[in-house]
Amino acid sequence: MKGINVMKVFARTIAAAFLSCASCQAAFSQEQTAIGYCNDRVDEYSFGFSWDNMPFSTGVLLSADMLEPYVGGKVVAVRIGLFEGEWQEEIDNVKLWIKLDINSDENIYEQAVGTCRPGWNDVALDFPFYINSGSFYIGYDAVQRTAGMAPVSYTKYDTPEAGSLYIDGVDQSELYGGSLSLQCVVEKEGLPDPELSITGMEITDDFLKPGETLKYRLDIANGGRITKDFQVSYQVDDMEPVLKNMTDSIGSTGVCEDEIEVPELAMGIHSLKATITQVEGKDVVLNTFEDSFVVYDKDYPRQHLLEHTTSVDCMVCPMGQNRLEILTEGLDNVEWISYHRNMSPSQIDPYTIDFSSVFSNLMYMTGVPQFSINRTDIMGDNLTAYGCAGDIRVITPVMDKALTYPAFVSIDLKTRYDEATHSLLIEASGERSGYFKMIYDDAMMSVVIVEDSLVYYQKDWDIYVDEYVHNNVVRRIYPESGYGDMIEWTGDNYVYDTSVPLGEDWNLENLRCVVFMHQPVAGQYNSQIMNSASARVMADGGISGSVAGGDMAVTASSEDGRIVLSGDYDSFEVFGLSGMRLENDNLEKGVYVVRVIVGGEVKALKAVVR
Repeated sequence: MKGINVMKVFARTIAAAFLSCASCQAAFSQEQTAIGYCNDRVDEYSFGFSWDNMPFSTGVLLSADMLEPYVGGKVVAVRIGLFEGEWQEEIDNVKLWIKLDINSDENIYEQAVGTCRPGWNDVALDFPFYINSGSFYIGYDAVQRTAGMAPVSYTKYDTPEAGSLYIDGVDQSELYGGSLSLQCVVEKEGLPDPELSITGMEITDDFLKPGETLKYRLDIANGGRITKDFQVSYQVDDMEPVLKNMTDSIGSTGVCEDEIEVPELAMGIHSLKATITQVEGKDVVLNTFEDSFVVYDKDYPRQHLLEHTTSVDCMVCPMGQNRLEILTEGLDNVEWISYHRNMSPSQIDPYTIDFSSVFSNLMYMTGVPQFSINRTDIMGDNLTAYGCAGDIRVITPVMDKALTYPAFVSIDLKTRYDEATHSLLIEASGERSGYFKMIYDDAMMSVVIVEDSLVYYQKDWDIYVDEYVHNNVVRRIYPESGYGDMIEWTGDNYVYDTSVPLGEDWNLENLRCVVFMHQPVAGQYNSQIMNSASARVMADGGISGSVAGGDMAVTASSEDGRIVLSGDYDSFEVFGLSGMRLENDNLEKGVYVVRVIVGGEVKALKAVVR
């Protein structure tokens, strides 16, 4: 089970079909239906493997309870669902199988399929498979040709279906909390009527302004034959219910997505309830599912704070650095800061500060490298910290969701370096919205001083990189406790003034100041960051495409992707933000660190290839 990648993808793409159908619901007769645990869509979640030409085997358990209504019928086809999206890929050498024992090499049915493409692949069985009163496993063997892809689609649930997803004989239903996108087409005279029930509900956007449309999805289970004719009752708070007729195809499971116009609502938290009230014209009384959303008055520009923990003696910290670079690429509203921590008393990281351990404990971090965004339980899974050394597709949904959170307070930051006291004078001001006053009693302000382009060693698996460039390093948090200063409001406005002393050995050209407003720090769930802002301590021009450094100028050519220096220097090298040295040729667009040696003195400058 090495090398599995998991993700949730929000961008959709359409792929071509293979066999009789892809990306659409197959045509069924009145005596046919689809059974399985998965929804009727294949564009939500997926997994894959980290090696080229990777053979794998995957399947699901069809329990006796699930099969009971269909005893005496026969499986006439199998539908294999592959992911449609950014990491889609064909799989080949596909062989369909049915087993009584998932760990046995003996198949009671097998059939060569060949190649399957993104979407639904409908495979008609050469010989019908008759259903008796027992359970069986159904699945397929295949080969994934390209490492890093994630072609195998699965459906996620809040609670896993027991035994619903097996990979190479290992039960993975707990890991994935869902089921393989795999369905059996069953044929039987006198199929049971549809029996629908809602198993889950999700509101797409948690925050709405008055007049915006409320989008949602329902996960629905069906204990009978497929139906496309049912009615749902929606109720906002205690208002009059609204009835809507649906035509989504629901097999043994399915997804219903829709949107409704939200009536005029007061600011605050509101609920949306959903109940299935009719199936194929017959009135039913079924379970009700409920989710909540927020209506607010106004929001402000937001800078999301990504707080990262790392260490120079952590062999996977460069991997975490790389993942966060990918995660933040192209985002100008995410501020990234890194707290360094000693890995052990015998391994000293010179960039460690006292608050590093406080922060890690506050976020319930179990080690490094990990990160938190706005110190918020973003995914609703009681987590405020996430590991960042694994697959990028695991943490992509976290960032995507975080970016939808509005800010209900503004921060306008002004800084000035006081040469006489070698301190940074800071003024942060702004205003709060009406919704802010409803949800927060108190607010605190904290300041961090961050330095880039620090050259020191870094452990990278089993080797040490002697001249690794460390960026986003938190040099100081103020107040030193990290618990912040109380904000004093004048009506809905505030002004926060403070002065932070700078270290004598810090390079002013590489410093920046980050301020953030947060709830009083007293535990994991009430230290949420409301907004943040940042400013350079001294303007160095480096981020704009050219960097001034003494008598030198650094320019980046967009034509051949080279960085060029003018002025007097002995030598220079180019590093990526991950700290690895790069060839100065055909550089991709992005920010780079230029390490220059002048008369034996080392300077670290920045340049941008556009």
